[in-house]
Amino acid sequence: MDTLSQLLHTARLRAPLFADLRLGANVSVGLPSLGCLPLHYVAKGACRIRMGAESDDLVEGDVAIPVRATQYRLETGSGVRRFEVMDHAERDDFTIEQLKTGVDRLLTSKMGGKGLSARVLSTLLVPADRNGGLFRNLPDLILIHDVKSLLEPWLVDAIDVMAMNGRDHEPGQSAIAERLAEVVFIAALRRWLLDRGQQPGWMRGLGDPAISRVVNAIHADPGRRWSLHELATASGRSRSGFSRHFREVMNETPFAYLLRWRMHIATEAVAKSNRSIAEIADSLGYREARAFIRAFVTALGESPAQYRRRMRSG
Repeated sequence: MDTLSQLLHTARLRAPLFADLRLGANVSVGLPSLGCLPLHYVAKGACRIRMGAESDDLVEGDVAIPVRATQYRLETGSGVRRFEVMDHAERDDFTIEQLKTGVDRLLTSKMGGKGLSARVLSTLLVPADRNGGLFRNLPDLILIHDVKSLLEPWLVDAIDVMAMNGRDHEPGQSAIAERLAEVVFIAALRRWLLDRGQQPGWMRGLGDPAISRVVNAIHADPGRRWSLHELATASGRSRSGFSRHFREVMNETPFAYLLRWRMHIATEAVAKSNRSIAEIADSLGYREARAFIRAFVTALGESPAQYRRRMRSG
């Protein structure tokens, strides 16, 4: 499995909400991220996405993913007619918790008067770890033009079916919408990585054969007590050359990346398994549980036991 596939697998994206936003002329619609990862696909017309003072134009076929914004707006024309999407959701008896955990039907909102300036199919993607390796180096906004050109024809047809009227109450429709949203997100992310992969960080490492081999090795055996010599051997470089190259490409040391990956796995194990802290520590290469606990506290600001209680109480 390649590195991107591994990161996507561990992210375990869910898309509990699929919305059809129909924007009239000269509207400005406020949207919250709700701590999730919003994705907007322009199915028809044109609009723009505004984050603070900055805005970007979107036309039919474009995808916008505001990665870090807590609040942002979709606008048409002058944007003088202001709406809040949560007002529409609340009028339709959708709660914030429902929108984040799962809605069994398509949320359709028409904002503005007669006519249609833009139709935007939208979803909220919920990753298992919002601050994990997949999202750590992403920009504030991912913007992909003509995303249909990146998809197989049958997927394009499936998206068009989802955009049809009257299909949102059919059995299994919400599950289909969720899978399609994940596919569109992966296609958009892959395109962004290919276009922007020269920036330091893990996205650049995906395209570097030496780094990719090391990252794959770490992911395959995170509990191994890796030495610099072993990691350099996996990369096919000398120890000094490997260390320098890894830092230049990934913007961190090999052992900093190893630690982050171990802590990512640790949070999952602590929160969702009944294994003891000592067992988890041993599986991740720590000879003593105390060393693992110190690393966990440094990374997350609380002990494994505190983290487990907090995750399970919520």
